[in-house]
Amino acid sequence: MGFSQVHQIDIAWPVSETIPLICVETKVTGAPAYGLHGPRGATQDWSNRRRELKFSATDLKLHRRGKDTQIEHWDEWRNSQPPNVYFLWASRLGPSDGIERLIDEVGQLVNSYLDGAGVIAWREKADGASYEVAGVPPTARVHDLDDVLYRIASEIRRRAD
Repeated sequence: MGFSQVHQIDIAWPVSETIPLICVETKVTGAPAYGLHGPRGATQDWSNRRRELKFSATDLKLHRRGKDTQIEHWDEWRNSQPPNVYFLWASRLGPSDGIERLIDEVGQLVNSYLDGAGVIAWREKADGASYEVAGVPPTARVHDLDDVLYRIASEIRRRAD
């Protein structure tokens, strides 16, 4: 439950409590053409997904504080309020998609709403018969999927003790 509505969260921990301490949203985007359907770009519909992520991350934190919440400085408030909200994004890159755009878009969310994010992306190899992973360039706030999964697992272990 958020402050204003119920949210469908992909992963919430702990399950036994009404209000989770860690929430994870996942998205898979991008697809090749199939049958009557054309290809879908990696960032197609991204404006809607971004809006959903920003709203749910904020609404979940507001629910913990109740009606008397005083946010004051945004970054101080969002970094100190549970639950921690993470985003995991898997994406098939089309010929005109670049990993840099995904990193930039997710980086903006981490810098303003989320507690962390991980990205994995792949693209078709030149032979057209297989895929290869598009590496995540080193950045300050967006990491590869494995790193963020490890971070989430570490946070759960720390809180479970």
